[in-house]
Order: sequence, then structure tokens, then C-alpha cells
Amino acid sequence: MRTDGDRVAHEDLVDHVVTRAPEADSTGPDRERVETELRHVHLPKLDDAGLVDYDRQSGVVHIDRETTVERLERVRAIVADLQDAGNP
Repeated sequence: MRTDGDRVAHEDLVDHVVTRAPEADSTGPDRERVETELRHVHLPKLDDAGLVDYDRQSGVVHIDRETTVERLERVRAIVADLQDAGNP
């Protein structure tokens, strides 16, 4: 969501995640772990959920901002409802 375009390369996502994790080593095993988990776990799950369109062959992630914002807003509303239900 922090990019100007609607496409993000897998490597750019890896860079972003690694730089945001203060304990991660940007060149060693931590980077490899992040890269592997994004490619095989997180991006496919986001694709299955319809939040992104992940092209596994090219490693490019296509982002539909409107759909993402709509779904995140729906999640926020559900969480707020659950919190309100738990506080009589």
C-alpha cells in the first residue's frame, strides 16, 4: 500500500520486510527466510484471500487498492463489533 504503482516485485517486498524488522540480518539467513516465507506462504495466502494478485512465475504482486481498502475496512468493523460485544 505504500507504493505509488499497482505492481510490486517480490524482491522489493523482501527488502521492505527486512528493513522493517530491526532484528533481521539484511544479507544472511534472515533475508533468505523472509524471501522464502513470502514466496511460499504469505503471498499465496494473500492471493487466495483476494487481497493481491500474485504471479508466482514472475514474482510480481499486483495490488488492487480499492479491494484491499474495502476488505481491511470490513475487518476493522468486525473487530470493533467483537470488541463492543465483549464489553457490556
